[in-house]
Amino acid sequence: MSKGIYNVSSKKTFNTLSFDTGGFEIPIYKDYLLLLKKGQFYALNFDKVFGRLNSQFLNQNPIIVLKGKNLLDQYRLDFISEISLKPSIFIPDSSLFQLSGVDSFSLALEINKNFTPVLNISSELGRIAFNSQLPFLQKSKNTILSTDIAISNFAKPNVYIKNKLLELKINSLEKPSGYIAIGKEIPMKYNFLRKAQGLNVYLGLDNFNFDQLKGFSKSQVIDRNIELNNFIFDIDNVELANNQFHQMNGSLSLKGKEIKGIIQSDKLSGNFIRDESGFLKVELQDTQLQDISFLKNQKESSVIKNINARLIVQNSSINKLQIKLLDVYLLKNKNALTLDNINLNSNLISISPLSDGSKAYFSIDNKNDVYKLKGSYMVKDSLLWRFR
Repeated sequence: MSKGIYNVSSKKTFNTLSFDTGGFEIPIYKDYLLLLKKGQFYALNFDKVFGRLNSQFLNQNPIIVLKGKNLLDQYRLDFISEISLKPSIFIPDSSLFQLSGVDSFSLALEINKNFTPVLNISSELGRIAFNSQLPFLQKSKNTILSTDIAISNFAKPNVYIKNKLLELKINSLEKPSGYIAIGKEIPMKYNFLRKAQGLNVYLGLDNFNFDQLKGFSKSQVIDRNIELNNFIFDIDNVELANNQFHQMNGSLSLKGKEIKGIIQSDKLSGNFIRDESGFLKVELQDTQLQDISFLKNQKESSVIKNINARLIVQNSSINKLQIKLLDVYLLKNKNALTLDNINLNSNLISISPLSDGSKAYFSIDNKNDVYKLKGSYMVKDSLLWRFR
């Protein structure tokens, strides 16, 4: 039905068009459907449109309001509604993070000419709890966390989420790529993470204790479908066993089977690289450790079948051991563990080859309880021991 009005004083013509819509279904997520029932809309001068229609979703009957403009040009249509949602329906539990509770969410589906439709969602999450073993991912019910969410490309959803806990942009849910910032926003110097390939993570925290990772295994933390490209962290205070570190920052980059890492703090400085063959090289400088009990407590270390690594330590200390230089190859194969090509210069003990053409080593066969030693072992303020 169309009606027209002519305003004599302004000499403007107003035309109003009303039309009714039938009911239809829209798939939202997996087996969840949005049922749009009959509604009525009005168009003004073929330029603006407004109206409302009833709908049904998740056993609720939200009312959807339509607002639109520039219908004959660069049109924009907004479908606006509000609904109570249980986020755990759409975000499955993981070992890192679980959601519980129901809250009200405001929804606005934005459709613009020549642009992909975008669904904007906002909520204060006052009745939603974030359950996690990690304190920086926790949120209790009855606390406000204003959150904005934008979803586009509904066939293969692109998701953007931002609140005070995190900022997340994922370009594909099947094989996640994009970036995640936890704790703090990504600093300008790391802005490349926003456009880098694969999945990129930034962790900015005030405090972190490695005890928070107890109970996690590598398989629990890293999903096999996730292609992690870069991991960068800035943490003000770190606690590892009885060791305290301050202003710790570092990075981890992965390319195929190759992994590179750098770490810096007031009492810990080093880097490592694992090449495509699996060989690992670790270098530490100016590092001070008072407690290395965390190495004994690693449950997975005893089940590591093979080790092929080189460790270089310079100008560092472990409790009372002052290391000027340590250079050693670590080899483990089945039941044998070997420290090969040992060169150690410290305040308590020094280890070196017997001659220029030989090498110092120490080997343990755990199965047969056999020990093999070779080299010059000198305990300071004691005797010189030579093993051939």
